[in-house]
Amino acid sequence: MNLDALVRDRIKPTLDHAGFKARGRTFRRTTDGFEHLMEVGRGQRSMEGRFCITLYAHPRVSGYPGLPEFPLRSGDYWLSHRLTPAGLDDQWWPVDPLSSSDGDQIMGLIEGGLAEWFSDLQCLSRFSADWFRRMWTLDHAAARLGLLPARLAYLQAAVFAEQGKTDVAGNVAETAYEQAGPRAVMLQAWIRQFQSGLADC
Repeated sequence: MNLDALVRDRIKPTLDHAGFKARGRTFRRTTDGFEHLMEVGRGQRSMEGRFCITLYAHPRVSGYPGLPEFPLRSGDYWLSHRLTPAGLDDQWWPVDPLSSSDGDQIMGLIEGGLAEWFSDLQCLSRFSADWFRRMWTLDHAAARLGLLPARLAYLQAAVFAEQGKTDVAGNVAETAYEQAGPRAVMLQAWIRQFQSGLADC
């Protein structure tokens, strides 16, 4: 087995069943509140001949300072998660040949990612409700979602604003500003623009 056979015979049928649409080795789907993407990325330079798998998500909100506009490109998603076996920070598998045990491991990780990582990233109301749990362990929550705590808080503020909860959005944006620190000049500028827009509502 090689990567092409794995994608054709195992990954694509699984993701088709989960509602993803394939384009090459990139798979996308849209839920009520989020855009989801799974990308099978082939390595370059020192990683040539190997591949990794990354999950991405982004809430369907736009028009806020610094947030991407739709339709999203692969590099626009703010939330991400690299699929790896437990205890590892990164994992690259050989393109060819690919052992059956590697294939089974990969499919287990994909099915786990569909069931666990994406499960909290389906609708805006669920994402907002979870904020009041995440805020107490913001560093851990941000690491699980693949971005810095300040960016997670700002993204959450935008989701609250999208839902019309402007008072909560302003408070969460202030948390984002404090988390960003003085070196994150661009992010702090986005947050202040965002807060100014809330004040004008």
